[in-house]
Amino acid sequence: MSGSLGRTAGSGAGGGGSAEQLDGLMKKDKVVVFPQGDSGATPVRLQQRRVYLNGEFVRGCDILLQMHQNGDLVEEQKKLGIHSALLDEKKDQDSK
Repeated sequence: MSGSLGRTAGSGAGGGGSAEQLDGLMKKDKVVVFPQGDSGATPVRLQQRRVYLNGEFVRGCDILLQMHQNGDLVEEQKKLGIHSALLDEKKDQDSK
């Protein structure tokens, strides 16, 4: 994702950001994903991410996956004014 819809906020070589910088990111973008883990962690551990929708902490990607599977994610996206391309794909498949 990019632009005003969302971004991945990483902790680059300089480390994380200040609380003010992080708050600013969450207020600016509707969807923000923060990497979680440390440089000594296993690759699986580094794949865990903290997800915020409209500044509200949703939890990790595992919860986001569950929300996607049960349809809650699309509903949350609608509340934020985000259109899911997955809905278009489903409509195309249903019409065939």
